[in-house]
Amino acid sequence: MKLFDNNTTVCMCCDARLSNSLMHVKIDGIGICKRCFSKFHPNTPNMPFEGTESINYILSSFRYNDTIKKTIHRYKFYGNRKISELFFNLMKDYISKAPILKSFDIITAMPLHKKRLFNRGYNQAELIAINLSEFLDIPFSSCVYRSKNTLVQSTLKASERHKNTKNVFVADKEKVSGKRIILFDDVCTTRSTLDSCAKELKHRGAKEVIALTLANVYNL
Repeated sequence: MKLFDNNTTVCMCCDARLSNSLMHVKIDGIGICKRCFSKFHPNTPNMPFEGTESINYILSSFRYNDTIKKTIHRYKFYGNRKISELFFNLMKDYISKAPILKSFDIITAMPLHKKRLFNRGYNQAELIAINLSEFLDIPFSSCVYRSKNTLVQSTLKASERHKNTKNVFVADKEKVSGKRIILFDDVCTTRSTLDSCAKELKHRGAKEVIALTLANVYNL
């Protein structure tokens, strides 16, 4: 007798094992159930958030809340890479309604420092960005990296976050010069990390940089 069958899936938000018919998205035994997804509050496509000095504008699929926070935390710190595909599938509807994204030259992901990448085993933003690149038919490029292993932004006050990310990114001029770039990260909070990375991309010759995130703490 099998303990579980193929007709049930574990929700990564509430931990319940439920019938597949109750899942909003699922892949390889994990998913997000319809009840939990009802707590995800989608943003309106083609209504971008205000950018920064170096970012033209920011597009985010969902508003950041406790349900998304829990799932992202599990994705980043519990080693389940497959959650990246759940997030990608959640973003597809939003992305398909933002056709302007297809006009960009490359998509890149917020980089992790090599020490953090070694400890975590993967860059959570990069896995989602690679899926997005295939969906948008835009090349993915590893064109920027972190030169310093900074403190985790979520542990800092808003006033400390800009200083923590200042001058920590290095972009490859040959890859970014003259390019219109989508910079992907999982969450936009104070925008300081995104702006610092975009600033370096612009410094190395990027023509335009916009940010795309799964979630954003700001409401339209």
